[in-house]
Amino acid sequence: MKKFAVILFVLCLAANLSAQKGRGQWTENQAWKWQEQVGVIKGFNSFFPAYPGMQYDEIFKKASELGFNCVRLWLDGNTSGEEYKDADKQIEYVRRIASVADKYGIKLSPVLTFQYFFFPQKDLAGAKIYTQKIIGAFAKDKRILLWDIWNEPEIRDNPALYEQMDWISEAVKWCREMSPIQPITSSIIWDGGIRVDSTSKAMNRRYEVEAMMDVHNFHYYIGRTKDIEDIITRVKNISNRPIVCTECMARTVGGTFPRELSVFSKYHIGFMSWGFFISDRNWTVKWHRSAYDPYEPLFHEIFHPDGEPYDWRDLDWVKNFHFAAKGEVVDPGAEFTERWTKDRAWKWMSTGPIKGFSNNGNQNPAQLADYGFNGMRIRCSYGEWNRDKMSFYKNMESLLEAASQSNIRVLPSLLSDDDISVKDSSLADYVVQTIKKFAFDPRIEAWDIYYHPGEKEKDTAKLTHLLRLLFNKARFELPNQPLMATPFLRVKDFEPNFDYKAAMIHGETNGWNYVVCDGGSTPELCNLVWKLSDVISFSSNQKAPELGWIASLAYRYGRPIFCTEWCPPDNEAIQPTLDIFAKNHIYWYCTKNIENKHLLDSFGFKPIITPN
Repeated sequence: MKKFAVILFVLCLAANLSAQKGRGQWTENQAWKWQEQVGVIKGFNSFFPAYPGMQYDEIFKKASELGFNCVRLWLDGNTSGEEYKDADKQIEYVRRIASVADKYGIKLSPVLTFQYFFFPQKDLAGAKIYTQKIIGAFAKDKRILLWDIWNEPEIRDNPALYEQMDWISEAVKWCREMSPIQPITSSIIWDGGIRVDSTSKAMNRRYEVEAMMDVHNFHYYIGRTKDIEDIITRVKNISNRPIVCTECMARTVGGTFPRELSVFSKYHIGFMSWGFFISDRNWTVKWHRSAYDPYEPLFHEIFHPDGEPYDWRDLDWVKNFHFAAKGEVVDPGAEFTERWTKDRAWKWMSTGPIKGFSNNGNQNPAQLADYGFNGMRIRCSYGEWNRDKMSFYKNMESLLEAASQSNIRVLPSLLSDDDISVKDSSLADYVVQTIKKFAFDPRIEAWDIYYHPGEKEKDTAKLTHLLRLLFNKARFELPNQPLMATPFLRVKDFEPNFDYKAAMIHGETNGWNYVVCDGGSTPELCNLVWKLSDVISFSSNQKAPELGWIASLAYRYGRPIFCTEWCPPDNEAIQPTLDIFAKNHIYWYCTKNIENKHLLDSFGFKPIITPN
């Protein structure tokens, strides 16, 4: 009798097991096995055509050439509500996109979010049928990379959050009943800037549901390294599984390819950026802004409609993205990677020539305007800022307002070697907070962060460290004006019979060999300054031939040029120097009035024309 009972128990257990459908949650080992099989995920979200008639083949071919291997596919939002609820129509849509993407080695990551809105809590049966029909159609399809069953559910502590978490919990089970070979995930974690140790009832509930996923994913659009690392830590603390950032890269809030991919590489995180071609979706501008108005920088996308990249550097970041080896440093630093593109710098130059006056801000802007100047350079004081920040900002605002009323734009110069004894961190606070205060002020022409590094300070290594720190910190304020520093260099005085133009004829090895750097300044430090700067600047108190020689070196960097302090040695040097400024499109700031007012009034940029 006892033996019969055991046999009956075994038969009942087998019957129950055979009645169960699908699979359970992947173990961590299974999840990492999947990661090993699929490799490094490099994906994007938006594959909308750039113009009428653009074919999906062209889009996916371009993506494949760039190195992308995945596209995040939202179900067909072009269908009406009732059509959207038709699982067969959505299955056909996924198949149609998959057939094209697969030709170029690109897998799909479908997003099923809208199932909730068409089948809310009151119709779980309908939602289950819809979900399982779609999942079941592709459960064994290797063209599908993963299933994202919910995009950005509620994060605020309210009834909707708990209802949505309950709904997702059920949807996970529905998906698993179809035994998909792909992992199940959900974009639950999309709240950046949260402390790693933050806890609440709502947070704990979200983490409970996230813990049900086969692999983790999150969204992030802000490029500050610590914030990205914090959100990665939060996800890792839930369970030790592969992680994919399924939405990222928004330039106007600091989320750029270098900022984000360098962190993802370090922590072995796959990614899916948002935009691709500029299209009628108008993702070229920040949330709630209109693309009807001009914009800079581009918010999400990579390519203009004609296939020209917005920033050629982005292509290398995507193509070369890999999981960093132990100890490998993949981030060259924001001071370099967040430098403006040349295109953006030249757009800024389109405001026309600046013929400015350089002083300490004591000159009346109205008088400068009457004389013919349209710009002024002022030397700001760290000491004044440190003593009374509110007074410093108030005085700056008063000056900017007075300058604006006279149609004069202001170039603030923030630091010099006179400030070198102050702690680096304090100088960085001064630069960052001042730039942040006026980062979107059109009355400011540019920021000269440091004037003449090495003029008095002999420690070149200290200057190098400080300059990189200042530019690095300033970059994260995303100012709408270009950043620069003015190196300390001059040119050897030419001999009277020296043919300086012939010395630079094609094939003649000349340029830096005539540069003189004193104190802590070196040619290498000057080059670093220009590599860090959005626009190129220099100063000069030499005659036109020597000044022109420096200008020719600055011109090599292919960016707009500023002569931030021009001290003509005599009146004879003024006209030929102005001719150099006009031909090279150089913004300039003179230290004294130009007596021949006609030269000032008639100054303008000349077209650059090179004979064949």
